[in-house]
Amino acid sequence: MAAAAPDDQPARLVLDGNSLVSVAAGLGQGGLPNAVRTAVEDIAPGGELDFAGREWSDQHGMAFRVEKRYRSKGVSTANDRGAESFCSLLLDPTGHVVERAHSVPLAEVPVEILRAAMLIGRDVRRCEIESDAQREVGWRALVRDGIGRDHVVEITLDGAVRFSRRVVNARIDAR
Repeated sequence: MAAAAPDDQPARLVLDGNSLVSVAAGLGQGGLPNAVRTAVEDIAPGGELDFAGREWSDQHGMAFRVEKRYRSKGVSTANDRGAESFCSLLLDPTGHVVERAHSVPLAEVPVEILRAAMLIGRDVRRCEIESDAQREVGWRALVRDGIGRDHVVEITLDGAVRFSRRVVNARIDAR
């Protein structure tokens, strides 16, 4: 899976201790099944494609991950995180939603979610509301700690930290 991934869409691994719990490798927009491409354009039209690929996880099995970024038409600065939004979709091969997430402007994120995120990192970079096929199930926050390390914090709807994981840049050699 990773050996065929486009260079501009790095493979992603999620580890829990020594166990691999998910892996994703880019396919590019053209590598997605027609049903998935159609569903993505229906659910999240337009935007800039950040990632499109196949994802395997012990929770969902094999599915397709698509991530898009939407930028406002004004001038964006490093401190103006409200100038762009983010959408992530996990779809089965028939185009049905398995999981979806979209960013929420930080000013609109409930204070208990921000407090929970700041337990892990003082700089909250982005918050996303996560849903399964039927309903909202929790929050995901991207934070940076005091020494510059990035973390993903999974938070319940009522503001309890479920878990966090550190984002580590790595080299992956695939054959």
